[in-house]
Amino acid sequence: MTILSLGSLAPARAADLTQPVLTPAAPAHAQKPFFLKIGVTGAIFDTGVETQIGGVPVAGSGGTIASAVTGTVEMGIFVLPHIAFSVAGGFPPVLSLKGIGVFAPQGILVKAQSGLTTITGHYHFDYFGPVKPYVGGGIGYAVVFRDIGLPATINPYLANNLALVLQAGVDYAITDSFGVFVDVKRAWLTQDLTGLSGAPGPTLFLPVSARIRSDPTLLTGGVSLSF
Repeated sequence: MTILSLGSLAPARAADLTQPVLTPAAPAHAQKPFFLKIGVTGAIFDTGVETQIGGVPVAGSGGTIASAVTGTVEMGIFVLPHIAFSVAGGFPPVLSLKGIGVFAPQGILVKAQSGLTTITGHYHFDYFGPVKPYVGGGIGYAVVFRDIGLPATINPYLANNLALVLQAGVDYAITDSFGVFVDVKRAWLTQDLTGLSGAPGPTLFLPVSARIRSDPTLLTGGVSLSF
């Protein structure tokens, strides 16, 4: 009886030996919370100008701001696996407002060295391997570092102001610490300009005031570091 019992167990033990051996999966890389993006930004402006000279609205006034290119840096932190916050800014370019409509004969109306700093929050999608798109929004603050007077506008002063910002982009991770990115920001920005008209009036130079809507679209490409 003992021999028969041992023999009956042999097939079961043989079957156990044929089962696949499962190996534990390699642990996923921990997400690095901080990131730094360095890039080149092209700014395209959707401009509108409303002007008053001597307190009288100027019908048909207008202007356009020429596109500009500058270097930018964005620093951020992931507070959750998919949610990050960042601050972005760059070297402030010199922007030129060219007159159109009734101001077209005057050429460049004013120049200012100005930059937009943004604070945004964004949601990152990680369902596509190394390609990680994101969307977000926040606020920006336009700072004017230098007003440049021209014959058309004397002693100009362009005020700082807040802006609403929307953001979208794509990160591509080459390694755990290094990648490339493309980013688009759209800001809704209006600033007040004051100065004196370059054309003398009955009381010498007349005061000029304008509301300048620039609404820049910022297109950025560059490299990113995670740490």
